[in-house]
Amino acid sequence: MERDEDLGLWDRLLPASGAVFAVLMVVGAAAFPAPPGGDASPASQPSWLAAHRHAVIAQSYVRGFAAVAFVALAVALASALRRALPPRSALPATALIGGALSGALILLSQSLTLAATQLSSAGSGPDAIRALGAAGSAMLDFSALPAVLLFAAVGIGSLRAGILPRWLTGLSLAGVPIALIDAVSYDGGPLEAFGLIGLFFFLAWSLVVSLRLLVATSTESASRREHALVLPPTPSGRRRDGRRRTLVDGRHRARMAPCCLSRSSPLSMISSEMESSGLARLPWTLSGATV
Repeated sequence: MERDEDLGLWDRLLPASGAVFAVLMVVGAAAFPAPPGGDASPASQPSWLAAHRHAVIAQSYVRGFAAVAFVALAVALASALRRALPPRSALPATALIGGALSGALILLSQSLTLAATQLSSAGSGPDAIRALGAAGSAMLDFSALPAVLLFAAVGIGSLRAGILPRWLTGLSLAGVPIALIDAVSYDGGPLEAFGLIGLFFFLAWSLVVSLRLLVATSTESASRREHALVLPPTPSGRRRDGRRRTLVDGRHRARMAPCCLSRSSPLSMISSEMESSGLARLPWTLSGATV
């Protein structure tokens, strides 16, 4: 169910946030040193964290910007669903809430890493630093849980309205179990190895959906501009279907009282003239019967 409003520049560029999210997450993982132990939190090793404080701070900001970009992607997807689905559909709000909560948890996890870095430079005890690092890792794991709402809303909405290709719609629905498993792939758990698979899926899905939405919104906006240039404005006296609009339906015109008409309408002015001249009070006869 398409709306009639045109798409502005912000609406056309907002889907690019998914590609920004994917790029920033890759940069945050590849451009900075990693602590020993693979996918370990920097705060889990306070001595290493103190020696690489500036790199960890820069990495936290890069990942924080990536989290904001993921929230913007959720806004773009919710807007696309809102334009395509009936007004009372709850799917746009569901997608927005899921994406916003997921991005907020990523942002909070990076805030805790930043706080742990500041404590390490202040000479705080290693236990406090490790506690902040553990809390940040837990939030990062749980960030996949609200994404279940985002994947489900986008997949179901695309099945109903076709905002994505069939294969990408299926990939979005497949994100529901993947996000659930990724949420429980905490460090040291039985599904720890699945965490990287879930991360790759998030990045690939965000990138592909972002590019698809960019193409779709550009095409939609160009089509609407072309439609507006080809078709002239609708005259005020005609409806969208081309038929002339009447003030009152013919079956009820005789029953319409002058008080129900607008003062500026022709029928209202004629009625006022008849009343002022006394014609409205004269009896009219038809076949000898007074009407």
